[in-house]
Amino acid sequence: MKKILITRKLIKESEDKAIKTFEAKLNSNDELYSQKKVIEMCQGCDGILSSLTEKLDKDTIEKLPESGKIMSNFAVGFGKNEIE
Repeated sequence: MKKILITRKLIKESEDKAIKTFEAKLNSNDELYSQKKVIEMCQGCDGILSSLTEKLDKDTIEKLPESGKIMSNFAVGFGKNEIE
C-alpha cells in the first residue's frame, strides 16, 4: 500500500477515503508544519498532499526524500488577468 503525507486536516469523508486507499499520515491537530517538519514527516512516503499554507519552495522540494513520487496541492483560487 502506498504511503502518503497529508499536511493539513481535511473534511472527515476525505480523510476516511485516504485511510482506506493509502497508508496515510494525517495532521490531526491541523498544525502548520514547518519546512523542516514536512521533510521529516515525508520520510518513507510515496507522495504528499500539501495545502496552500505550506511553503514548498525549490529548496524544500530538493530536500524531500527520494521515495517521493508525487506531490499534490490541495487549494482553490483564481488568477486575475487584465484584458485590455
